[in-house]
Amino acid sequence: MRQNSLRVEPVDNQHHAWGQVLAAIFRTGNRQALLLSDDGWLSARQTVLAAFDADAVVGHLCFRVEPRRSDLGRATVASRIDSFAVEDFHGRQEVEEMLHEVAEYRAKLMRCPPPRVAVPA
Repeated sequence: MRQNSLRVEPVDNQHHAWGQVLAAIFRTGNRQALLLSDDGWLSARQTVLAAFDADAVVGHLCFRVEPRRSDLGRATVASRIDSFAVEDFHGRQEVEEMLHEVAEYRAKLMRCPPPRVAVPA
């Protein structure tokens, strides 16, 4: 019987597994979704969540927050998912659910509606 070692962590260029997470995102073809400076720093407007099974990256969800104006002209904050992928393995659904739950929680901390998948214009 396999012990559940799944966990989700926010990661950025200071996280010890940043290189592994970047490699996983690049494998999915979502490099352009990351808001990285020329020096490789992640934008403060973007959150990258990585799912790990022990030390292996098994998924990620990347979302950004953006200022918006409401119909009444009030400043608000919106969020959207820029990149999302989960490796194919037997815990896939559990990983997907964990990533979405943590993303919703982090958005709530920022007083922002939960992120949704961006629809191309």
